[in-house]
Amino acid sequence: MTMLCKDRDLLALESRIFKAEGLEQFIMVRGSGASISGSSLTCGGVDFISAGVQEGFAVYVNEPESGFEGYFSVLSCDGSNQLTIAPPAAQGMQAEELFSIGSLNLLIASFSAVIEAVSMELCSLMSIRPAISDAEFGIEDIIDQRLAANCAAAGTLCQLMLSAQCGNPDADEALLSDKREMYEELFERSKQALIVEMKNAEGKQRKYCFACGDLERG
Repeated sequence: MTMLCKDRDLLALESRIFKAEGLEQFIMVRGSGASISGSSLTCGGVDFISAGVQEGFAVYVNEPESGFEGYFSVLSCDGSNQLTIAPPAAQGMQAEELFSIGSLNLLIASFSAVIEAVSMELCSLMSIRPAISDAEFGIEDIIDQRLAANCAAAGTLCQLMLSAQCGNPDADEALLSDKREMYEELFERSKQALIVEMKNAEGKQRKYCFACGDLERG
């Protein structure tokens, strides 16, 4: 699978994205009674392995009585009901309180299919593998992965906002339209600003500049 960014990169821009109505098809796991201790999350009655939960997936937990909400990314899947998670961007509680909390509702989502489509679009623009099968350079040759990830994340969120509009007849059309336009503009601006440096195994280098559409060879 070709992905220039991961679900955690989407969370950095739009933490509530996988809770949006109209995007339920991206939910991989639903659970209740989950608990967090340190960087470990456990939840009975689910099977993270069978569900295909992987590093980088997005995690949302909430505790209705207190109003706590937490957003995480998966660092590793350690068992059928145990994950190691990254520090959350949380609402309603102090960071030090997050190290032990239970009775949580749980959602885990992945937007990998959309991320891959956007990543392939960018690879095609850069004329690199796997979009161009016989290209000299491939996705593995990209040096500045962060720039590429930010660009892919913006493009993915633009597509997801459109999916949310189409997938939910009761959606707030104005809000989703504004968000879609915002991420579309960010995607286009990211492409214009992005210079991707690549170096292959033979030491050949090049820079691709979206703004000019040209290659510079080192």
